Amino acid sequence: ATQPDIVLVASWSNQDEVRQIEALGYKVYTFTSFSTVEDGLETVRRIGEITGFEAEAEALIAEFWRRYEKVAQRIQGRERPAVLSWDGWSTTTGLGTAMHDIIEMAGGTNLAAVHGIQGWQVIDAETIIAMAPEVIVTYEGPEFVARILNDPVLQNVPAVKNGRVYSVDHTEAANHYYILAIEELAKYLHPEAF
Repeated sequence: ATQPDIVLVASWSNQDEVRQIEALGYKVYTFTSFSTVEDGLETVRRIGEITGFEAEAEALIAEFWRRYEKVAQRIQGRERPAVLSWDGWSTTTGLGTAMHDIIEMAGGTNLAAVHGIQGWQVIDAETIIAMAPEVIVTYEGPEFVARILNDPVLQNVPAVKNGRVYSVDHTEAANHYYILAIEELAKYLHPEAF
């Protein structure tokens, strides 16, 4: 009904539906890279090129880097706490993920990456205990945070013992809004700098 000039889809979009859209004569652009913060910024750039709003897209990207520079200046030289991401699927994120980038850009050290994890990997409570994170971060919300904090198995994990388990919004933004996650996490990791 909207008669679009182009339809933007992701590589995980339902391929039967994508074929139907193409069969109707609509142009389709498929985005395939969503893993890192840089991929998110590249998505913004591509949408700008596709829609003819290149300057506006570049302005959003420049604003991301301007805001990140402010964060980087505030956290420069500070000790980097050991951070572990964990979600309701019992998954952590290592090298090559946006969460890795967010943790590192916010002034933390990603424990999953330190332990050789690349991409997404399921880990159990025993692994978390062995890694001994100083901070645990998730995107799952306050209920999941409470679940971690109240888990009797995790009570001796430094992050749990010290109440440093946080839910951070926008970690799955896949665009320039990743800056909101970086800013939020940096404040949790380095409250004295803000």
